[in-house]
Amino acid sequence: EHQALMEELNCSKKDFEKIIQAKNKELEQTKEEKDKVQAQKEEVLSHMNDLLENELQCIICSEYFIEAVTLNCAHSFCSFCINEWMKRKVECPICRKDIESRTNSLVLDNCISKMVDNLSSDVKERRSVLIRERRAKRLS
Repeated sequence: EHQALMEELNCSKKDFEKIIQAKNKELEQTKEEKDKVQAQKEEVLSHMNDLLENELQCIICSEYFIEAVTLNCAHSFCSFCINEWMKRKVECPICRKDIESRTNSLVLDNCISKMVDNLSSDVKERRSVLIRERRAKRLS
């Protein structure tokens, strides 16, 4: 009877070991998937930073657009920057076409705001300070 009980316990032990091995393998796969997702997230953030730096920066001040304005030639600038530029020249700083119209770009503003929300607190703070400074200059 004791021998039968020992054999049954050994079988149960082997079954539990198999279950534990399967769970460990499952856990390892989950960890690998989590690592892949994290790597993909970091890649997306890197691409977002590249986009912000290369496409959504004002060529005049080298900051992310603040109150973006698109000219008739389709180039975009910060409202403040292009207003200051136009005190000297009424042509696009990039292509030199005469500036005939300016359109506020809420889409760009919203896109940049949402992207900046995912960046470091230093970037957010610098942007807030710049926005306050420009509003103060505009009001004075």
